[in-house]
Amino acid sequence: MKKLENINLSALSHEEEEEIIALRQKHKKTLSNIYTVNECKKILKQVLTVNLVKDVFSFRKDRYNWLRAVQTHPVATGSEIALLLFDSYFGDDDIERNQMAGIWKKLLNKMQAYEIDQKNFALLWRQLGILEASTGEFKFAVEHFQNSTKIAEKLGDNIIIGDNYFEVGLILRNQGEYTQAWESFINAEKSVQGMNHYKTIVYSQGQRANLLAIGGRFDDAIDLLKQSLSLWEKFDAIEDKNMRHTTLHTLGRIYLQIGRVKDAKEAVLESLKLKDASGERYDSTMRTRSLLADVCIAMGNYSEAKEYISEESIETSIRIGSYLYAAESLRTLSRVHYFENNYIQSERLAKRSLEISQIANNPLTQIDTIIWVMQLSFLQKKFFVLLSILVPLIKAINSLKLTPVQFYNLFIQRQATLKKSIAFQKNN
Repeated sequence: MKKLENINLSALSHEEEEEIIALRQKHKKTLSNIYTVNECKKILKQVLTVNLVKDVFSFRKDRYNWLRAVQTHPVATGSEIALLLFDSYFGDDDIERNQMAGIWKKLLNKMQAYEIDQKNFALLWRQLGILEASTGEFKFAVEHFQNSTKIAEKLGDNIIIGDNYFEVGLILRNQGEYTQAWESFINAEKSVQGMNHYKTIVYSQGQRANLLAIGGRFDDAIDLLKQSLSLWEKFDAIEDKNMRHTTLHTLGRIYLQIGRVKDAKEAVLESLKLKDASGERYDSTMRTRSLLADVCIAMGNYSEAKEYISEESIETSIRIGSYLYAAESLRTLSRVHYFENNYIQSERLAKRSLEISQIANNPLTQIDTIIWVMQLSFLQKKFFVLLSILVPLIKAINSLKLTPVQFYNLFIQRQATLKKSIAFQKNN
């Protein structure tokens, strides 16, 4: 028999499945007790928190045991483990996420032959949609969200329906379909109105604020985010109230975009304080630290900026698979070094940021990183560097369906903070 670790988990043959079942029977005490639902619940409470990064490494290193548990346990148990596992283990790259999608598809096919909890069925379709979207399979992703919604409609579960609208909105946003994305986020909010399910509403409002900011409607975006902050106060549990750090992060970022740096710092510091207090995920906390460093750069406080992020902490984010936030943080650290006249380090970190942003599979992050590399090449008069960003630039623009005018406006918008920092440096 093949070693279990070497089996392609998303393409087990019937014979291989029988071998695994036989092995499980032979070593029932060992395998059946590894990664049961209760074990998942116990461990998943600890992983990906700020102070337990070592547990994250152990958790991810043992990934095959987790994915094996999804397939070797009976379907009902396997589906529950899959649901618990999903949010904390999302795969390191497109290859692993494709493999996970294959496992989820196989599990969904098996579930059709059993009387499985229909809510779990709907949630697994939703998770499969998120997996497909993360690898750029947007058409299939939307179909999976539709499958999830059909089941949810029969159950009368408006929360799942609203969450599916939200995910479709993210896909439309990433494809540059901003009008349709706006409508999808509105539908997400409408689905849960009257249910006191405020999370879907505030997260959708946050995305609509992002769309308003993209369109240059910053005052409207700020008003919408302040409306969201008032909604967080309606939550009963303090743990839920603390989740307003997401809104504060977005508010701080928009303040920074329009040059209100003092307001930005106040909002981001509060966001970071809440994340630290609630034991938020390491990668999410790193993202806010990176934004705070951006604010410090805009204020000319470069030494303070380096207190919030370091290359070591960013590489930790990369090792746990948080490529999106790592790319943003590398870009920020590159800027810090540039303003401290450490041009070699700045250029090296900019290249690393561009490399990681391609893995992140997020066109907005890719464009932001490309814009910084462009700015850096102009500032250093190293125009040959522009050739290296041509292909990823075209790819990102096409993904967002930006016209030349829209890209120019985006470039000017992102360039504003840099200009303020340069002006501050010259005046001091």
